[in-house]
Amino acid sequence: MSFQITRRDIEMEAGWTAKFYGVSSREALIIEASYILTDKNKEHLDSRKTKTWLQKFLPKTPEEAQRVKNNFHKLYCDKIQTKADRQAHDAAYDEYVMSL
Repeated sequence: MSFQITRRDIEMEAGWTAKFYGVSSREALIIEASYILTDKNKEHLDSRKTKTWLQKFLPKTPEEAQRVKNNFHKLYCDKIQTKADRQAHDAAYDEYVMSL
């Protein structure tokens, strides 16, 4: 069974990224667009409308999108270095999702 990515899903993940990693809401949407629209996950977007909306946040070039992904990966690795960090991340994410 295939999965779908909705605008609500993207906004939820961007909200989490903004909250946990301390980036702006816009930067979080740029991160989401860079990840989703530059790999096979774009095939799972639920509609053309969602794709068109998300494209507003995609950097202008593939190199810029890759830079966004690399910078976020570094931020992630800086924040999650141990098993305890991972557990704290997962617990905070679960709490975030339950608060929605």
